[in-house]
Amino acid sequence: MKTLTNHTLIYDSDCPLCVGYTDLFIKNNMLDNQGRKAFAQINEEESTLLDIKRAQDEIALINKKSGVVTYGLESMLLVIGNRYKWIETLARIPILFFLLKKLYKFISYNRKVIVPTQKSTTAIECTPSFSIRYRWYFILFSVLISTLVLHQYFLLIPSIISSTGLEKALIMCALQVPFQALMLRLTTRNYILTYLGNMIAISLIGSLLLLPILLASQFIFPGEAFLIAYFILVFGFMVLFHIKRVANLELPPYLTLSWIVYRLLWIPILIQFI
Repeated sequence: MKTLTNHTLIYDSDCPLCVGYTDLFIKNNMLDNQGRKAFAQINEEESTLLDIKRAQDEIALINKKSGVVTYGLESMLLVIGNRYKWIETLARIPILFFLLKKLYKFISYNRKVIVPTQKSTTAIECTPSFSIRYRWYFILFSVLISTLVLHQYFLLIPSIISSTGLEKALIMCALQVPFQALMLRLTTRNYILTYLGNMIAISLIGSLLLLPILLASQFIFPGEAFLIAYFILVFGFMVLFHIKRVANLELPPYLTLSWIVYRLLWIPILIQFI
């Protein structure tokens, strides 16, 4: 098994995603045991090699022999391609490389809202630049996925949920964004997109938790009572996630209440009255 030696990945140790995939690189011997280093622990020599701002946005890979530094997708392909050359060859097909680069930036710029972190205790933080464009991409993507999953889930419980088209699920998922933005503006105009990114990430997580049931329903129908109970359980987890994220952001707790109220307001619209 081929290990990339004499290279150091400079990763964000406050980011669970970054910690996770660099752990995999080390455990699978794609990098040696000294093959990664937390951004907060870089020394003076390493800092002179790095474009610090770019290293906060895109993971940096330092060649310790030549001093050459690569960033982002290029860094990932060097590590993965050293072991699996065919993956790198495939990824470098121009159209695929372009799409993968956009995907990398989409994840990197939103990594702090996809998986929230506690406030860093280190003097040097590895916080990505705030990109309004990529934040809105994330919000729109999450609204779309939530819409599709909820629509399909509602179709499984026709005796409870009135016959509804995709547009009703879309309106429900989309309107929560301006509704919660308005709630936050009652007290502050700051952190609106940061909060909305965290809020919509919770919706995305909730949708992903519903997916296993949707997939299972293709083979065996679990029953409406189970579907409703599971939906309530997922909603309970989402409330807990929301409380935690609002606390981490040091935003007003009433945001969780308004978030719950918004969903309760949709119950009479969704339930089929007899």
